[in-house]
Amino acid sequence: MILFNINQHKYSTETLTSYRIALENWLKLNNYDSFKEKILNRIKICANWLYLNLDEHSSANINLPSEEENKGIKTMADKLMNLIDEICEKENINGKSHLVGSAAKNTWLSGKSDIDIFIKFPLDTPVEYLKEKGLYIGYTVNNLMNGTPWEHYASHPYLTCDIEGYEVDFVPCYEIETGDQIKSAVDRTVLHTKYIQKHLKEG
Repeated sequence: MILFNINQHKYSTETLTSYRIALENWLKLNNYDSFKEKILNRIKICANWLYLNLDEHSSANINLPSEEENKGIKTMADKLMNLIDEICEKENINGKSHLVGSAAKNTWLSGKSDIDIFIKFPLDTPVEYLKEKGLYIGYTVNNLMNGTPWEHYASHPYLTCDIEGYEVDFVPCYEIETGDQIKSAVDRTVLHTKYIQKHLKEG
């Protein structure tokens, strides 16, 4: 996760992207044509600077993770995802894991080792089933790893766990292929991660 200082507040690339998407959608829904084009152009300039020009910043201002840290977070993420998939297969739960966030996009900073794992369910899954099984899988993995869980609520509940020093989020979502299939607020995150993985420059 890359952090930027704006008016003495820290914002991650993920947060700024969320703001950009929300504002774009709000403008489209409300049809503010008189100033929409000007605002969207400024948003696009900001987005291009964030994602295409990170190499212009001095490495002294960005604490990049070491090779050992990268290996550690990848090993932990793979282990947690394997546990999720094993639980789903063993208990006949129609879900599967997907790594998102800064760990998936290789944009995290040294000392900021967050792991965000989404548990994807088919679009025809009842929302109550998604909520129940999403939490169940998260708690089961947490217990297997001797972690400490905290339950949170957004459009539906999800779990944040402290596991071996990593802050891990287990978030249930619907598996979608396009943006018009969104059924819950978090569903677009997997698509967003895939987009950033494809377009973000390494450096």
